[in-house]
Order: sequence, then C-alpha cells, then structure tokens
Amino acid sequence: MSRREKIFLTSLLLLLSAVFAAAAEEFFPVVTDGKAAAALCPVPGDRACLESAALIEKYLFLSTGARMDRSSAGPRIELEIRKGELDIEGFRVSFPEKTVMRITGGGPLGLKFGALEFCERFIGVRFLFPGKLGEYVPKHKTIRVPAKEFSDAPKFYTRMLSSFPHPSRMLYNNWLPLLRGAPPYRLAFGHNLNKMFSPAKYGKTHPEYYPLISGKRYIPKPPLLGVHWQPCLTNPGVVAESVRMICDAFAKNPDLRTWSLGQTDGNGWCECPACAAFYPKDDKPNRFGAKDRSLYYLTYCNKVAEGVAKKYPEAKLGIFAYNHTSIAPRNFELHPSLVPVITYDRLNWIDPERKRLDLERQNSWSAIAKEICWWDYFFANRYILPRVVCHHLAKQLREGYASGVRHVYAEYIPLGILQGCGDERSWGDGPFAYLAYKLLWDPDQDENVILDDWCRAAVGEKAAPHLREYFELIEKFWTQKVPKTAWFARYCRTYLVWTVHDYLLALEPDFLDRCAKTLDRACELAPPGEFRDRAEYFRQGFLIRRDRIAYYLGNRAARNLPRRAFSEAFFKDDFGKGVDGWTPRQSSGRKEPFVFPSPDGGIDGTGALEIRYAPNTSDRAAKKLFRIDRPGAFYIEVFYRCKDTDPGAIPYLSAEWCDEKGNCLHPAFYCDVHGKPSETWGKMLLKCTTPARFPAHLSIGLNISRSRRGSILFDDISIFRVPETAK
Repeated sequence: MSRREKIFLTSLLLLLSAVFAAAAEEFFPVVTDGKAAAALCPVPGDRACLESAALIEKYLFLSTGARMDRSSAGPRIELEIRKGELDIEGFRVSFPEKTVMRITGGGPLGLKFGALEFCERFIGVRFLFPGKLGEYVPKHKTIRVPAKEFSDAPKFYTRMLSSFPHPSRMLYNNWLPLLRGAPPYRLAFGHNLNKMFSPAKYGKTHPEYYPLISGKRYIPKPPLLGVHWQPCLTNPGVVAESVRMICDAFAKNPDLRTWSLGQTDGNGWCECPACAAFYPKDDKPNRFGAKDRSLYYLTYCNKVAEGVAKKYPEAKLGIFAYNHTSIAPRNFELHPSLVPVITYDRLNWIDPERKRLDLERQNSWSAIAKEICWWDYFFANRYILPRVVCHHLAKQLREGYASGVRHVYAEYIPLGILQGCGDERSWGDGPFAYLAYKLLWDPDQDENVILDDWCRAAVGEKAAPHLREYFELIEKFWTQKVPKTAWFARYCRTYLVWTVHDYLLALEPDFLDRCAKTLDRACELAPPGEFRDRAEYFRQGFLIRRDRIAYYLGNRAARNLPRRAFSEAFFKDDFGKGVDGWTPRQSSGRKEPFVFPSPDGGIDGTGALEIRYAPNTSDRAAKKLFRIDRPGAFYIEVFYRCKDTDPGAIPYLSAEWCDEKGNCLHPAFYCDVHGKPSETWGKMLLKCTTPARFPAHLSIGLNISRSRRGSILFDDISIFRVPETAK
C-alpha cells in the first residue's frame, strides 16, 4: 500500500469514527420547534433556585418564544444546591437519567453561574456590555443539549472590577453578576482599622488605643476620621479588641469568615516607644516614598490572626501591601490566614524594569503567604482615549495566577455621572471588562477566541474584523507609544494618573482617522438592527472622544499664545457692586454660606469677593457661567489674597467647559492654576480654548482648598479673548 493510500485510509477511518460518534451522542431536548420539550424544576421555596430558573426561562423565551412550565412529569431540568460537594461558586451539569438534566451549584452563586453557563453555552447568549443594547440573544427554534456531564469553578476566588453604588451606575452594577463577577466576599480587604477603632466608640473610653504623635495622643476628628492615623498596634487592648470584634462578627453570621485588617490610608503611625522599636533604624523611605512599617504592622496582624484562628481556623484576613507596608520583611513567618493585598497599576508592566521591581515585591510576599490578592487600577474609561489593553491583560492574569494570585480587585468605575471620569454616559471600553471577567474565571482561555466571539456577537460576522481592528489600534497605542512618553516616565505611581492627558501627545497624525475609518466600515457592514445599532453606538462614542482629544491638543496650543494675542476684552468684574452672579459651590452637601462681598477688601480699598471657611468642607468655590457662541482662545486673570488661612491653603482659578446648567462635560475641558498662599496680593492667570461643539458654556471658578480657617479675597477678574479676525 502506497503512502498516499495509507493517508487516505486513515483519514477515512477518522471521518467514519467521528460520524458514528456523533450518531451515538445523546441529546437532551429543551425546546423543539418553538415549544418547551422539558420542564424547569427548581427546589420549591429556595430563592436561589427560583432565581436561577427564572434566568434560564427568560433567555429561552427571548431566543425561542417557548414558555417553560414547572411540571415534574416528562423531561425536566432540575436545579439544586449541594453545599460541600462543590466549590461555593462552582457548578455541575449532569444527566442522572435519560429524562433528567440537573444543574447543581456548590452555593447560591454557584447555581446562578451554572444557569448562566446554560444560557451562554446552549442558547448562545452574550452579555457584551451593560444595558439592553449590550445583550445578544440569538434566535432558535430548537435547542438540544449534549447529554454529557461537565463541571466548572472559578480559578480566581475574587473577581471584581469596581464601581460606585450610585443610581447612575446601575447599568454596570446589574451587568457584572452576569459576567460571574461578585462583590468580594471570599476575602475582605480595604481600609478598615479606622472603622474598627472609630473615635466615636473608643475616643473617650480608651484614648490609649490611638497613636502618640509628636508627644501627644492623637484622637482623630472630622473630617480626618478616615486618613492619616493608625491605632497604637502594640497596645494589648487593640489586639484583644480586634480579636473580639472579629469573632463576634463571625458568630453572628455563619457565612462570614473573612475580615479586613487594612490600615487607614495615609500616614499617622504611632510614635510611642513600644511601636517605634519596630521601625528601621535609618527609617528611610522605601521606593514608594513611604517609611517602612511592614514588620510593625504584620506583627499586629499575626497576633490578631492567631487569636481568631483559635475559634475560626478557616478564616481569611486581608492585609494591605501598600504604601508604608509595600514590601514584605525578610525572614518573617506570616500567619497562614493572612492574605496580602498588593496594590499596583500593572499596565506599568509594559516597562520591563517596572515589572521586574513589582514582581520582586510580589515574590517577597509569595514567599511568606499562601495566597496573594492583587489590587489593580484599570480605570479604562477615565482616560480620554479608553485604556483598552486586552492582550496585555490576558498575559498579566495568566502570569498572576501562575505566581499564586487568587484574588483580583481592580478600581474601574465605568459609566455613571461622576465628574472627573471619561465619557461616563457611554461604554467606550468595548470588550475589555468582558474579557477580564472571562479570564478571571479561567485565565487559560485564548483571549483571541473570546475577542473574536465578542465582536461577532456585537456587530455580526462581516463587521467584526473592523471593530476588532479599532480596539487593536487602541491597544497598540497604549502598549507601544505611551511607554515612550514623558507622561509615562513622570506619572509612574501606584496608578497611572488619568487627570494629566499628556499621553495624547504620542498620537500619530493619522491615528484618529484610522480609528474612524475602521468604525465607519464596521457600521457599513453590520446587518441592520441591533448589530448596526451597536456599531453606531461605538462609532458615536469615539467621535465624542475624538472631539475631546482635539480640544486637549488645541488647548496646549492656546497656552503657548503670547499675552498680546488676547486683545479683545470679554468680561471684567472689580466686585465694586457686590458678588451677584457668582454661585457658591462646595465639595459636600452642606449649605452654610461662604461667599460674601467685602466692600473695602479690594486691591484699591473698594470691593472684593471673599470666600470664607465653612464647617465640614475644605473645598469651596464661587462660579460664574458664560455662554460662548464662537470658537476662540481665552486669557483669564484674577488677583487674590489670603486672610488667616492654614499654611497649606491653595487658592486657585479654574475654567471648565460645561452644559447650560454648569455641569462639567469632561476633565479634558478643564484648566486650573494654583496660587501660593500669601497675605499680600498675588495674581493667577490661565489660557484655554473652546471645545469643538457650540454653543458652549464657560464656567469660571474662584476656589479655595485645603484650609479649615480664614478666607481668601479675590479681586479684579478679567477675561480677554483672541479677536475673531485673528488667525
């Protein structure tokens, strides 16, 4: 037999084997020709079972039009929870009888995730992004499930890209559970010592619980209850009280077996002799710019963990590897119930040296801890050009899992109305969060398969490559161009700063046009209906961001114009007639008055505007809104003087582009300049240009920050602009 004949025969045998195997494979009927072929049978009265059944019912109906019943006669899909048999977030799909399909969860979440697996695997549902438009449900007449048992459970125990519990963010908050994300409950972490030892509870009865600073016992007061102080961690009462409150909480809630021992944010470490004995002799700052307190902090954490473990050996206690406690001490034996939470923006890993240093730090913790938690900073939507880095993320998560990371929490905060973020009202991140949740479940998946599937479900088969190309262009910018910028070199902190937009200077001249063309093509090729709607949704979101990028780059040009270019007077106010038209704004919801006319407080002894200290807030402003009808650049100047303010007071002048109600449109449409605190008159000035769309509204702010006493006087504010005829 020749070689060609052998190859042909082998191929034929493989094909026949596949055909016979397919013929022999059994299927469980769910829907046949648009009618239910099986019933859904959750455990009666079990809320988790009923909710999981409702989830399957909903998407079966949307896909096939079939309405499932709850009869136990004939073929049926059973839903149940069996704690202890599976991971609490795991599930199993089995076929114990020919007419029974059973979805078993190791806990309520496990069962829900099993129901979601049914919807995704057997119906083809995709939860692409938050909101109705982000839901893809293919149409079927018949659904049959291969009668083959399988099970699954998450690789990462904590999977959370955070948001705020604000009504404007409910689209995202309702979406993340559909991606098998969940608020951290298997490991508690976050700043918590300030909550455990609230001054309201212990300040009077146990002042010794609080730090000794500069020779005096420091009892925190508002508004500094949550920052810049730590309990006296060598005090036996602090240790005993920590153990007591944790054990009491566990006793009251049998499902609670985790607690955060995260220190208060900032400084304020105790200086008493017992505490100071743990501090390094040279006490030099670590590479994060903070003095090392790891040995001191972990000694306290170990004592608490030992006390809790006597009653609850299964407990997990989160501890912060952050700021003053960033680096693990050498030759230290960490209690096995303690889980270090390492904070870092791992987009920094695109720089080999930063990655090396971060892994060196992580390895110091991995050497003494059973599990590691990552606290990351994605913030994709906070950047004017979304920080969508899918391939980088996939590689990062795979490396993390291989090195012992089992919990991942990332600050994310998409959508909503929070001022200071990106385009909060549209989803500019594409598949980024979707991919993150998929890989947090199983990091061994191929991100290319996930991304291709996401794009096809979003805009259809023909348009998918073009939508994919758009996000690939963005990733190449962030991973290839941004690392070479001065912005990347300068703003290497725990997270990469989003309020400074100089990374945009790395954009190539044709980059935005290339992005626009890929999205135009996706819109052309996407089939009419929801596919084209999604393509247009991403295109419109990009066009808004393109305008903002153009504004930022134009604003830099305006700042380089000489003063003489601004020859047209636009507005002047010497406050000689009062402060009418200037609206008070402050950071908290308190309504105490703080903007006043000062009849004889001006430069020449006439009027001035005065912003005074107001209780419970250190940030206050007087703002005035101007409607602008034509494009151009503006020059704004104002004189100021401090009166009895704190030494760190910051007077500043701001210019924001707003809607007609004064709400800031975007952080890129914002400029400010800080003055130095001074009892003599000084001057602040700034230059800015108009955004792309008109009419526009310019909000000028006279601001005071970081002072809890005194006031600042403002006088002789003037606004000039470049004449319309100027080029």
